[in-house]
Amino acid sequence: MALRFSLELFALGSLAYWGAQTGKGVMRVLLAIGAPLIIAIVWGVFGSPRSQVQLSMSMHIMLELLVFGLPSVALYATGKH
Repeated sequence: MALRFSLELFALGSLAYWGAQTGKGVMRVLLAIGAPLIIAIVWGVFGSPRSQVQLSMSMHIMLELLVFGLPSVALYATGKH
């Protein structure tokens, strides 16, 4: 569970880094805060072990691919291969 939580934190940090590197001016701040916030809310509502909404196994796997795959794509887009 600790490893999984660490991966979630790194995913949110990756999205914040992407937002800070991608945006210009005020958009930089909005993306750096907004992108991880949206993913954290979606994960908290649908994907966390204590979530109120229980997804089917296939939908949960799709959500995990989104939550952990999107930060990978974001880091790649910033040039951090």
